Amino acid sequence: MKPNEYSFDFSRPNVVLLGGSRGAPREMTAECFIEDDAIARAFARPLGPLLADLIDVALCAYVADRLSPRRTSSNDHQNRLWGRSLRLKIPVRNLEIWLRPEVVEGLCQVLRYLTEDRWQIEFVLRGGASRNSESQSFLFQMSPREPIRIALFSGGLDSFAGAVQQVSSLPEHSFFFVSGTTNARQRVGQEEQMRGVAKLTNQAPMHIIVPYGLTNVSATLGQERSQRARAFLHLTLGAATALQAGAKEFFVYENGVGAINLPYDETQVGTLNARAVHPVTLARMGKLITKLFGASFRISNPFLFHTKAEMCRDAALNRLGPYIGETFSCDGYPIRVKHKPQCGSCTACVLRRISLQGAGLSAWDAPQGYLRDLVSGPPPKKQRKLRELRAMAWQAYKLKQALDAPDPWRRLARSFPELEDLVTETSWYDGARQADIQQSLLRLYSQYLVEFDNFSALSILEPRSRVA
Repeated sequence: MKPNEYSFDFSRPNVVLLGGSRGAPREMTAECFIEDDAIARAFARPLGPLLADLIDVALCAYVADRLSPRRTSSNDHQNRLWGRSLRLKIPVRNLEIWLRPEVVEGLCQVLRYLTEDRWQIEFVLRGGASRNSESQSFLFQMSPREPIRIALFSGGLDSFAGAVQQVSSLPEHSFFFVSGTTNARQRVGQEEQMRGVAKLTNQAPMHIIVPYGLTNVSATLGQERSQRARAFLHLTLGAATALQAGAKEFFVYENGVGAINLPYDETQVGTLNARAVHPVTLARMGKLITKLFGASFRISNPFLFHTKAEMCRDAALNRLGPYIGETFSCDGYPIRVKHKPQCGSCTACVLRRISLQGAGLSAWDAPQGYLRDLVSGPPPKKQRKLRELRAMAWQAYKLKQALDAPDPWRRLARSFPELEDLVTETSWYDGARQADIQQSLLRLYSQYLVEFDNFSALSILEPRSRVA
């Protein structure tokens, strides 16, 4: 097979037939698991077959993405190939539904946008025993008090700030927070944050934790670090929980700058920047669920046009300041250094610190928790440690040029063409006027520039690297 071409056959229990770019197809014993019975227990109802299918499909996509390294090629002038060709055979219970062209097209469209790969998916009829989430029985049914609000909860600063704001401002709602977890450290942090959120209400929110992952994977197999399809699995868990609760919507809490995630330098293209909760991703995922289940379904981000600092300025978050240290924002979390789980220099860490400063919450931003403290520590001796901060300064400079232009939207869209697609698709999905979305984006980036310009760590950059 050519570089970056892979095939996976998930039709045999616990055995994946893998064909990759390094030779002939071979049998690989790989155990992938997902403990989705937590969703069934939360509502005292087993998962229906179509929900179980959806979770299976998402887990298979995650596994295929993770076990398909993006190979380099001597013929690639940038010494990098990004897009892969992924062929999957997935067993499902409701074969007729999954064979519908609009369902297959909608599924591949979401995965293609998230990963920038070519996905070919063949569905076959599933046999064998049901999972525990489908077969467990319950003595009593549980009907949560309405109105119900389902939200993803990653344990990052945005999800914590959003949860705090929503729980404190909507006391009449029953909240269910869904966390997909792959390691114990992440789970412990999420649970501690939920204890803080519970202090804001008399009715403690339900925290649904769904562990998932791979075990017993051959050491000879490479793994892809970007794992863009992981977002599809997390969105699926949110959708499955909402549908199990009888809701037609679920929420993600992410600031607009992070959700849209514009390129930080001119070498970044496509999904080199993650699109996990990009508004186009949410729109396409909502449309897929609607096609699959035959009823209108939405995924909403109420903070799309807010900066991270604006999310953090809520008074309720200030009252829970000690819990901010339990949140994690680092791209590489957890860093394998004792008592320093975040690197401190990646774009996510820098945006976190910009935002806590901008919200007046620096007192809760423990510098000892970062491997590199760009704010109060000595400047790094190696300039490459400042690469991400310089890239953010470049992006801020481009934003400032656009916003100072006579026609700021036209200049902004010319500098970052992906914004035009965002406006078009979001307008179609939400029914909002394109002009209103454009103005909201201009306000978002104007506010972000104010926060960026006031970031104290900019003083360690050379003057030419700062925003003009």
